[in-house]
Amino acid sequence: MDTLPSIVITTIASHLNNELDLFCLGLVAKRYFVIYDKLTMVPRLSTTKQQQGDEDDAPPTRMTANPINPGSIPASVTDLTFTDTFNDTIHLDCMPPSLKRLKIGRLYNRPIPPGALPASLLFFSMSQGFNMPIEAGALPPALTTLQLGATFNQPLGVNVLPASLRSLSLGEEFNQPIQHDVLPPSLTSLDLSEKFNHPIVPGLLPASLMILVFGGRFNQTLVPGALPQSLTSVYFGSRFDQVLYPGVLPPSLIQCSFAFDHMKQLFPGSLPASLRSLTLGYSFNLTLDPGILPSSLTQLVTGFRFNAAFEPGSLPSTLATLTLNHSFVQRLVPGVLPSSLTSLSLAGQYNHPFDLGVLPQGLQFLELGEFNQPLQPGELPSSLDTLLFGSEFDQALPKGVLPVRLFELRLGRYFQQTPDKVVFPSTLNTLRIMDLRRQGQYVNLLSMESFQRLIVTTIIEQEYTDDGPITLLSNARIPMLCAEMYGAQAVFDKLQRAIYSQLPNVATYNFRQYYVRRPRIHYLIRFINPGEMLIALYNDMTLDNPSPISHCQFRRL
Repeated sequence: MDTLPSIVITTIASHLNNELDLFCLGLVAKRYFVIYDKLTMVPRLSTTKQQQGDEDDAPPTRMTANPINPGSIPASVTDLTFTDTFNDTIHLDCMPPSLKRLKIGRLYNRPIPPGALPASLLFFSMSQGFNMPIEAGALPPALTTLQLGATFNQPLGVNVLPASLRSLSLGEEFNQPIQHDVLPPSLTSLDLSEKFNHPIVPGLLPASLMILVFGGRFNQTLVPGALPQSLTSVYFGSRFDQVLYPGVLPPSLIQCSFAFDHMKQLFPGSLPASLRSLTLGYSFNLTLDPGILPSSLTQLVTGFRFNAAFEPGSLPSTLATLTLNHSFVQRLVPGVLPSSLTSLSLAGQYNHPFDLGVLPQGLQFLELGEFNQPLQPGELPSSLDTLLFGSEFDQALPKGVLPVRLFELRLGRYFQQTPDKVVFPSTLNTLRIMDLRRQGQYVNLLSMESFQRLIVTTIIEQEYTDDGPITLLSNARIPMLCAEMYGAQAVFDKLQRAIYSQLPNVATYNFRQYYVRRPRIHYLIRFINPGEMLIALYNDMTLDNPSPISHCQFRRL
């Protein structure tokens, strides 16, 4: 009878097909965890099977078996995932011959015998704990994508990587010198590990390479010819701080990004004439004189510390998008911003008045941060369709200040102008506010012919009372109310009911719930009858653009 509890728990656990459920059961008591530990060491095939239909959309088959034997995995499986507990040698003839994608969990750290992986395999993601030498012939000849785990730090010999490989990721710990002819000539994308810090000499990288990502530790001098002429995108890691002399970056480069430490001066010719997108590092704060930025550049993002003044001609006439980050406070004067500019972000500390002629007449998007200066009619270009004020802005917006074609407007948290000092253009489609309690009144100033969305950045329980903070909107027709709500499920339900009662004339409620240590959940809610609603749940993306629907449900209040 002493073994009866173990028998009962073992029987219950054997019916759990979710690894997380099994693990949680093991945390209930020490005896349960011993049973959990034993269960994960015996063969057990998950009941999660591929559904009929497009195999690319079907979920992967999950295996927790230790060991696996020939025939234990159905021959029809094309996408296979071994869970974190798997750590048994993959023997010959154990993998299904039709397998295309294989992922192995965290604990696996055993050699891969040549021939153990099927020739059909295209995608292989190795265990985070894998750190064994890879023999020539162990990887299938048709493999196109290889992701080595975080701890992998073994030398790669010639002919280890198949000639078909197009994408290679070397994990986190890899810090071995790469010899000539190790990387296959078909490779188009290479992600070097976080700790890789060895010289890159001419001829080392294949001529086919298009995307190159350096890890955080890389800080080696690069000479002309080290980067292949085929390269279109390069991302430097956080510690890279080397001078880039003319000719180092290839003439094919389209995108270049620096991370943190790069503070070396750029010279005319340092950036190739093909470059379209440039992201400067966090620490870069040097003058960009005329001629440094190529005439092909269309996007420029400065780093957190950048605060160097621009003179007319510094920014190329092709520039369309400019992001000046937190520390930039140099006053912009007429002629600095090119007429080609359509998007400008000054979301940091910038707080200077906009003189006439500072903002180009073709500007369509403007984001401001700590800006809090009065605006006069005509200062904002008539082409502007999106205007995002920061939290500090609290100035009157009389008639003529906001452009006549404005489509989207954001008011900051501290915007508290009385309605008689605010005039919205009739074209306004979307209004973003940060405080529904104090700013909801501005909806009454909108033209209901064009207005479609009211977006509330965050609603939290502490800022909301059931006494009616938004009763001024009770009769307003709102096609869609978008709101982020912070709180557990009980708080979220309370906030929903309060909004339904005070804003009954909303066609569609678009809510996103978030809470500490929990995934965000996205809801689209539409009432079909009084007290009856349809709810669509989405996997979370953004408040403006939810991902494809997860499932629907019908509910009564």
